[in-house]
Amino acid sequence: MKEIAPTIMKFILAAIFIYNINLPAFFNKIKDDSPPPPYKADRGRADIDFLNKMLKKAESLGDRYTPELYFADLTKIRMKEQKNDFDYYAKINVNFFVTDLCNLNSENLRYHRVKDSDEKYDQLMQRLKVARDEHLAIIDPGYKEREAEFSAKLHTTAFWMTIPIALANFYLRNFFLALILLWLWWYQETGKVQIKNPLSFILCLIFYPITVIRVWCKSLSLGSREWALEIELRKRQKTIFSMISEDELADIRRIARSNFKISDYRRYLDNRGLVRRQALVPVMVITLLCLIIPRVQGCEINKVVTNEYHLEIQTPPGSYGGHEDYDDAQTMTSAVINTNQFMFYAFLGQRIELPPAPRQRLGFRTNPDPVPLIG
Repeated sequence: MKEIAPTIMKFILAAIFIYNINLPAFFNKIKDDSPPPPYKADRGRADIDFLNKMLKKAESLGDRYTPELYFADLTKIRMKEQKNDFDYYAKINVNFFVTDLCNLNSENLRYHRVKDSDEKYDQLMQRLKVARDEHLAIIDPGYKEREAEFSAKLHTTAFWMTIPIALANFYLRNFFLALILLWLWWYQETGKVQIKNPLSFILCLIFYPITVIRVWCKSLSLGSREWALEIELRKRQKTIFSMISEDELADIRRIARSNFKISDYRRYLDNRGLVRRQALVPVMVITLLCLIIPRVQGCEINKVVTNEYHLEIQTPPGSYGGHEDYDDAQTMTSAVINTNQFMFYAFLGQRIELPPAPRQRLGFRTNPDPVPLIG
């Protein structure tokens, strides 16, 4: 009970701290309260056509796709978003189209930077700024007023005084929590309620933000050292899952708190006659890679019919672990699919080969009872 009580107290202090910094209100501010996109009857086909036409027109213009045209297209998209006029399924693709338009505009700017003179490029950048301001004025009418108001506040003393006032408020609101936390740390370290050095404790309490950060950093560093030393000891055990005795754990904690280097600890274990028995990390990495990396079968287009594809996936002989039913080459032919679905079905057609299954006895092949399937 003595070990559980400080832990419970720390959880209570953490909950009070979260309440004091008003973290729930911060998440409420960033939460999107806008209505969900509608589900249209055409499943967003018209919206996707709208975006496709805009992108194809921009691509056809090439370096003649000016900043004015880019921000005009962006304004149309953003206004349609503000009206919540995009279908639910089309809404997912809007940012991809905007990114493509932005990339086209960026490529044109780089092209003009190389081709044009400095004076002509400066004029282009001025046009870009004007087009951007017009775009913001349409989608966010109060943008310029708020920007001017914020710029005016930056030159006032009252604005900069809000920062120390907020820090002082944070300090005072959590002062009592810091008092309890430092006392809990003292109690866990010494097992005594009474503070041995009150002056030192008061100094730590006055500068409690620095004290708490320093203690957390030291605790993280100590935990990392203990973990690294335990790994070095486990490398020398007979098996990976061998138990470590309490004396060995106490020895690890003592060395972790000292200035002993990990290389010195390795030599210390070597002098005790403990030799490394396995390279745990490389073996685990290689084993994991062998298990998760699939062997993907190839796909080929067998037939093309007027904007439609006939997908055929060939699997090599004997790829099902030597089963008699699959000794010959098998061919899986999908139904005719349209162009937009081709890549999706091609991805689904990739098959992961599992290790060969043990040979089964014919009598158990269709047995529904929970009995072993191997002889």
